[in-house]
Amino acid sequence: MSLIFEKVAKMSVWEYPDFIKKMLPYVETSIGVNEMLGFIPFFATGKPELEKYRVPDETDPDVKGGMIDGVWYWSYDLRKYANKLHKFIYDD
Repeated sequence: MSLIFEKVAKMSVWEYPDFIKKMLPYVETSIGVNEMLGFIPFFATGKPELEKYRVPDETDPDVKGGMIDGVWYWSYDLRKYANKLHKFIYDD
């Protein structure tokens, strides 16, 4: 996502519609092309900040990690982190 935002930040506003149409086959969304084009003024006024959030948060003492058969796995409460992610997206 960061690289996409960097690319968009370097584009002319007039390039956005073609870029959106080119990216749509690679995105699953309920937002239509016309609605996406409605976001152009948001990007045209400056580079948007991309807020990052890591799930699971390895600083949480309840999150454990370890190697199993040469692969690193996280062990955590899925319901707890689903709720945290939902809160991050919809409530913050």
